[in-house]
Amino acid sequence: TTNHAATGLDEARRVTVRAEHERQAHLLDNGMSYYVVNIIGCNYWTIEGLHISGTQTTASTTNNGGIMVQSGAHHVVIRRNLIHDLNHYNGSSGIIFAYSASDGLVEENEAYNLNRDMIYAFQVPRITFRRNYCWGGTPPPVTGTGGTTGPHVCILSYQSTDALFENN
Repeated sequence: TTNHAATGLDEARRVTVRAEHERQAHLLDNGMSYYVVNIIGCNYWTIEGLHISGTQTTASTTNNGGIMVQSGAHHVVIRRNLIHDLNHYNGSSGIIFAYSASDGLVEENEAYNLNRDMIYAFQVPRITFRRNYCWGGTPPPVTGTGGTTGPHVCILSYQSTDALFENN
Protein backbone atom coordinates (compact mmCIF):
# COMPACT_ATOMS: atom_id res chain seq x y z
CA THR A 1 0.00 0.00 0.00
CA THR A 2 1.28 3.46 -0.81
CA ASN A 3 0.39 6.14 1.70
CA HIS A 4 1.43 9.69 0.91
CA ALA A 5 2.26 11.88 3.88
CA ALA A 6 2.61 15.63 4.00
CA THR A 7 5.81 17.26 2.85
CA GLY A 8 7.52 20.04 4.76
CA LEU A 9 7.50 23.37 2.99
CA ASP A 10 10.76 24.81 4.31
CA GLU A 11 13.14 24.56 7.28
CA ALA A 12 10.68 26.41 9.55
CA ARG A 13 7.86 23.98 8.67
CA ARG A 14 9.80 20.70 8.82
CA VAL A 15 7.97 17.38 9.38
CA THR A 16 9.59 15.49 12.27
CA VAL A 17 9.14 11.85 13.26
CA ARG A 18 10.90 11.49 16.62
CA ALA A 19 10.80 8.85 19.33
CA GLU A 20 9.47 10.23 22.59
CA HIS A 21 12.22 8.29 24.35
CA GLU A 22 15.24 7.84 22.10
CA ARG A 23 15.66 4.33 20.69
CA GLN A 24 12.59 3.12 22.58
CA ALA A 25 10.25 3.44 19.59
CA HIS A 26 10.99 0.01 18.13
CA LEU A 27 9.91 -0.73 14.56
CA LEU A 28 10.21 -4.48 13.92
CA ASP A 29 10.21 -5.44 10.25
CA ASN A 30 8.63 -8.77 9.34
CA GLY A 31 11.44 -9.48 6.86
CA MET A 32 9.13 -8.98 3.88
CA SER A 33 9.07 -5.16 3.65
CA TYR A 34 10.94 -3.20 1.06
CA TYR A 35 11.96 -0.60 3.65
CA VAL A 36 10.74 0.02 7.17
CA VAL A 37 10.67 3.80 6.63
CA ASN A 38 10.39 4.91 2.99
CA ILE A 39 10.49 8.64 2.25
CA ILE A 40 9.40 9.14 -1.35
CA GLY A 41 9.54 12.66 -2.78
CA CYS A 42 8.99 14.36 0.59
CA ASN A 43 10.98 17.44 1.55
CA TYR A 44 12.15 18.84 4.88
CA TRP A 45 11.67 15.70 6.95
CA THR A 46 13.55 14.55 10.05
CA ILE A 47 13.59 10.93 11.25
CA GLU A 48 15.11 10.82 14.72
CA GLY A 49 15.72 8.36 17.54
CA LEU A 50 14.02 5.25 16.12
CA HIS A 51 15.05 1.64 16.82
CA ILE A 52 14.67 -0.48 13.67
CA SER A 53 15.33 -4.22 13.47
CA GLY A 54 14.06 -7.15 11.46
CA THR A 55 12.98 -10.75 11.26
CA GLN A 56 14.94 -13.42 9.40
CA THR A 57 12.98 -15.16 6.62
CA THR A 58 13.79 -16.94 3.37
CA ALA A 59 10.33 -16.05 2.00
CA SER A 60 11.35 -12.51 1.05
CA THR A 61 12.23 -11.96 -2.61
CA THR A 62 13.49 -8.37 -2.41
CA ASN A 63 16.36 -6.53 -0.82
CA ASN A 64 15.32 -4.60 2.24
CA GLY A 65 16.54 -1.89 4.55
CA GLY A 66 15.86 0.37 7.46
CA ILE A 67 15.35 3.88 6.06
CA MET A 68 15.09 4.79 2.36
CA VAL A 69 15.07 8.38 1.06
CA GLN A 70 14.30 8.58 -2.67
CA SER A 71 12.52 10.03 -5.68
CA GLY A 72 13.40 13.69 -5.39
CA ALA A 73 13.20 13.96 -1.60
CA HIS A 74 15.43 16.76 -0.34
CA HIS A 75 16.53 18.35 2.91
CA VAL A 76 15.94 15.11 4.82
CA VAL A 77 17.72 14.56 8.16
CA ILE A 78 18.27 11.03 9.48
CA ARG A 79 19.58 11.36 13.04
CA ARG A 80 20.33 9.22 16.11
CA ASN A 81 18.68 5.99 14.91
CA LEU A 82 19.66 2.44 15.84
CA ILE A 83 19.36 -0.06 12.96
CA HIS A 84 20.31 -3.72 13.24
CA ASP A 85 19.55 -7.34 12.33
CA LEU A 86 17.48 -6.71 9.21
CA ASN A 87 16.73 -9.79 7.09
CA HIS A 88 20.10 -11.47 6.43
CA TYR A 89 18.64 -13.65 3.68
CA ASN A 90 18.45 -10.64 1.36
CA GLY A 91 20.59 -7.57 0.90
CA SER A 92 19.85 -5.39 3.90
CA SER A 93 21.22 -1.88 4.29
CA GLY A 94 20.61 0.52 7.15
CA ILE A 95 20.07 3.92 5.52
CA ILE A 96 19.85 4.59 1.79
CA PHE A 97 19.65 7.88 -0.12
CA ALA A 98 19.10 7.33 -3.84
CA TYR A 99 17.07 8.04 -6.98
CA SER A 100 17.27 11.85 -7.17
CA ALA A 101 17.32 12.52 -3.41
CA SER A 102 19.50 15.50 -2.46
CA ASP A 103 20.66 17.75 0.37
CA GLY A 104 20.68 15.05 3.05
CA LEU A 105 22.16 14.92 6.53
CA VAL A 106 22.90 11.54 8.11
CA GLU A 107 24.29 11.94 11.62
CA GLU A 108 24.85 10.06 14.86
CA ASN A 109 23.25 6.82 13.66
CA GLU A 110 24.39 3.36 14.75
CA ALA A 111 24.07 0.12 12.80
CA TYR A 112 25.22 -3.46 13.28
CA ASN A 113 24.54 -6.98 12.02
CA LEU A 114 23.59 -5.89 8.52
CA ASN A 115 24.74 -7.90 5.54
CA ARG A 116 25.34 -4.99 3.16
CA ASP A 117 26.07 -1.35 3.93
CA MET A 118 25.22 0.75 6.95
CA ILE A 119 24.72 3.92 4.90
CA TYR A 120 24.55 4.01 1.12
CA ALA A 121 24.19 7.10 -1.07
CA PHE A 122 23.77 6.61 -4.81
CA GLN A 123 24.02 9.65 -7.10
CA VAL A 124 23.09 12.10 -4.36
CA PRO A 125 24.20 15.73 -4.60
CA ARG A 126 25.01 17.54 -1.36
CA ILE A 127 24.97 14.97 1.41
CA THR A 128 26.71 15.07 4.80
CA PHE A 129 27.66 12.02 6.89
CA ARG A 130 28.52 13.03 10.46
CA ARG A 131 29.42 11.00 13.58
CA ASN A 132 27.88 7.69 12.42
CA TYR A 133 29.00 4.39 13.93
CA CYS A 134 28.78 0.86 12.60
CA TRP A 135 30.19 -2.53 13.38
CA GLY A 136 29.80 -5.91 11.75
CA GLY A 137 28.70 -8.00 14.67
CA THR A 138 27.90 -11.63 13.94
CA PRO A 139 24.93 -12.20 11.65
CA PRO A 140 23.60 -15.76 11.58
CA PRO A 141 25.34 -18.08 9.11
CA VAL A 142 22.99 -17.71 6.14
CA THR A 143 23.54 -17.06 2.47
CA GLY A 144 22.15 -13.74 1.30
CA THR A 145 22.80 -11.36 -1.55
CA GLY A 146 25.05 -9.24 0.62
CA GLY A 147 27.02 -11.96 2.38
CA THR A 148 27.06 -12.79 6.06
CA THR A 149 29.93 -10.85 7.59
CA GLY A 150 28.25 -7.61 8.58
CA PRO A 151 28.41 -4.36 6.64
CA HIS A 152 30.65 -4.52 3.62
CA VAL A 153 31.13 -0.79 4.02
CA CYS A 154 30.17 1.51 6.86
CA ILE A 155 29.40 4.41 4.50
CA LEU A 156 29.34 4.16 0.71
CA SER A 157 28.82 7.23 -1.45
CA TYR A 158 28.71 6.10 -5.06
CA GLN A 159 28.58 8.67 -7.87
CA SER A 160 27.48 11.33 -5.40
CA THR A 161 28.72 14.92 -5.52
CA ASP A 162 29.59 17.38 -2.77
CA ALA A 163 29.62 14.63 -0.13
CA LEU A 164 31.07 15.61 3.25
CA PHE A 165 32.34 13.03 5.75
CA GLU A 166 32.90 14.22 9.33
CA ASN A 167 34.12 12.10 12.27
CA ASN A 168 32.51 8.79 11.30
